[in-house]
Amino acid sequence: MLLSLYRAIVAKNEPYLVNLLNKREKQGKEDPARLHERRGQPSARRPSGKLVWIHAASVGEAQSALTIIRALSIRAPEAHVLLTSGTRGSAQFLADKLPYNAFHQFMPLDHPAWMEHFLNHWQPDLVLWIESELWPNTLGAIKARGIPAALVNARLSRRSFGRWR
Repeated sequence: MLLSLYRAIVAKNEPYLVNLLNKREKQGKEDPARLHERRGQPSARRPSGKLVWIHAASVGEAQSALTIIRALSIRAPEAHVLLTSGTRGSAQFLADKLPYNAFHQFMPLDHPAWMEHFLNHWQPDLVLWIESELWPNTLGAIKARGIPAALVNARLSRRSFGRWR
């Protein structure tokens, strides 16, 4: 019941989310040139072949993701990696650290239409989440498409577990 309520509230509040992003942009928390990515509108073309989507919430998770991306690059050099995050700091951190087969985009907010647009464009073959930034509409869309997904490097405090549960 709570999940249905969440989905309904988010779906009907697109103007609020747009205002939120605009406010965050004015505060310097969003990159103005890439704000459209937060609404599920990519700024890059999808490369051909296999695509692994890794989501890392911020700088700390992005650091962890680099280890996974490097390992994937060795085991599956033909695969590409889409690394998403939600902070300007993580994007700046990653700017010169990603290997040849990886690229960064900002994670869209958890609006159903924005996530559908994102998934329609990227069509990932596998999704890996670093840590615990889990969003109900995003997870539902991934599940509905039958995309294999895993939570890696998962560490939750008792308090966080209680909130996520």
